[in-house]
Amino acid sequence: MTEDVHPRVMLLGRTFEVRGTCTYTLELAESLPAAGFDVWTVCPNADRLDRSLHEPLHVHVVPYLDSPVIWRVVANGLVHDFAANPPDLVHVQSHAMAHVGVYLAEHWRRPYVVTLHDAPRARERLTLHPLWGRHVIAVSDWVRQTWAGAIEPAQVPCSVIHTGVVLPEFSTEGDLLDPGRRPVIGTAGALEPQKGVAYLLQAARIVLRQGHDVEFLIAGSGPEESSLWQLARSLGIQEHVSFAPELYTFDVAIRAMDIFCLPALRQGLGTVMLQAMATGRPVIATDVGGVSKIVQPGRTGWLVPPGDAQALADAMLSLLSDPAGARSMGAAARAYVAAHFSVGEMVQRTAEVYRRVLAESPTAVTY
Repeated sequence: MTEDVHPRVMLLGRTFEVRGTCTYTLELAESLPAAGFDVWTVCPNADRLDRSLHEPLHVHVVPYLDSPVIWRVVANGLVHDFAANPPDLVHVQSHAMAHVGVYLAEHWRRPYVVTLHDAPRARERLTLHPLWGRHVIAVSDWVRQTWAGAIEPAQVPCSVIHTGVVLPEFSTEGDLLDPGRRPVIGTAGALEPQKGVAYLLQAARIVLRQGHDVEFLIAGSGPEESSLWQLARSLGIQEHVSFAPELYTFDVAIRAMDIFCLPALRQGLGTVMLQAMATGRPVIATDVGGVSKIVQPGRTGWLVPPGDAQALADAMLSLLSDPAGARSMGAAARAYVAAHFSVGEMVQRTAEVYRRVLAESPTAVTY
C-alpha cells in the first residue's frame, strides 16, 4: 500500500451539543489527521455545531441514528453505503451510541473502540464482540472504576486517557475581579438535573443577601432550562442572573466569568471546567467523580460537597473577598491544565490505541 494512504477512522458521535463530550470528538476530528489518520465524523444531528466546521472536519449527519425505534433501519443504510469501502476502525464516542457503533462495526467486520465519559446507569452493561470489540477508553480513573465489572468480556483492555483542552494563547486572569465592574460567577454546560445548577442559584441568593453586588451567568441549554429560570424568579434573584442558551461554544461565556463553578452531582471528568481553568479561571467544584483528582483545594480552586448550597456560597465569598488570591489560583489552574491535559497528549495516546488495535485486528493491514 502506498505511503500516502492512511488508516480510515470513523468517529461515531452523539447529537452535537455544546458540552464536553462533543468537545472531545471535535478535538479528535481536528487533530488526528496530523497523527496519520483519515477521519470523518458521523452523528445524528449537528445543528448546534458551527456550520463552518462541517466541511473541514468531514461531519456527516445521519438523522435518527440515535432514535430508540428506528436506529437499526438507519444503521442498515450506513452498512450498505460503506459496504464496499468501510472504515478500518470505528471509534464510538460515548456509551450512549455504543449499540449503534457495535452494530456497524460488526457488520463491516471491523474493530471498534468505545470511549466512556461517565458512570454507567443502574444495571447498564457494555457488551463487546470478543473479536471486534478491541479497546475501551475511559476519560478518568473514576469512570474506569465505575465500569469495572460492567464490561463484557472482562479482559477487554481499558486505557485512561484524559480529555485534552486547547490552551488559549493568552489568559486573562489579571483582569479577574476588577474593582471597576461587577464580579461575574458562572457555570457552563448542559442544563440537566445531575449538573446541580439549582444549587448554584441557591448559593447565589446567599451571596446576594450578604450584600455582594454580583452577576451570575448560566451558559448552556437542556431540559432544566425552564425550571432554572423559574427557580431564579422564585428566589428573587432574577435581576442578577443571566442565561445564555444559544451558543456554539462556551469560550465567550467563560471569558466573561471571574469565577467558574461546577456544582455537578456526578461528573466523569469536567471538560468545560478544564476549559475554564485553561483560561485562567479559579474554579469551585463539587467533590465528585473525576473532578476530585483535578481541583487542588487552595491552589487552583475549591472543592465542596455535592448538593450543598451553603458550601458553594462560602467558597464564592472566599474568592470574592480575596481578588489577588483568586488571580493566583487562576494562574495555577492554567499551568496545571497545560501540564496535564493537553490535546496533543490525548491525541497521541489515542493514536497509539488505534495502531495497536489495527495491528491486532483479524483484518489487519499494514499502513
